[in-house]
Amino acid sequence: MQKMWKILKKVALIFGAFIVLIIILAIVTPSNKPILQADKTEQNQTQQDQAQIQVVDNTDNKEVKNEEKTDPNLVTLNFHDDKSDCSEKFILPFSKETYDEFIKASVSKDTYAYAEMILQGRAMMIDNCAEARIIDRGFGSRRVRLTSDPSITGWVPMEWAK
Repeated sequence: MQKMWKILKKVALIFGAFIVLIIILAIVTPSNKPILQADKTEQNQTQQDQAQIQVVDNTDNKEVKNEEKTDPNLVTLNFHDDKSDCSEKFILPFSKETYDEFIKASVSKDTYAYAEMILQGRAMMIDNCAEARIIDRGFGSRRVRLTSDPSITGWVPMEWAK
């Protein structure tokens, strides 16, 4: 009887892992409909407004000029080689430790580890081509803060933050 319970527990564990894998594949697999769609024109207008700064001319203090400020820390997150391809989503690990785990899982193609990170709240899925600001730099990695939601920060490979 105890042997039968052990077998049933193993079957239930395998079935549960299979269900979690199916859920992760459903999340990771690209769809034609974006889950969260932001109004790009409004977002671009806000970024343009923020980029306008007023500079006082040194020769005449009364004259004010508008100059465009270019911020090298403002980047677009994109994991595709073709930077115009904004389809799909990717995982944004919140901590450096989770980022290291994410890289190991990527190398070993461990989709269960992806699911575990997301379900435990250590990472989240975000849209490809999301706007972000670089707030820290590591060896081969960048810590970014999403401009659409400044409360969200995470680590990405430096090649993705361009």
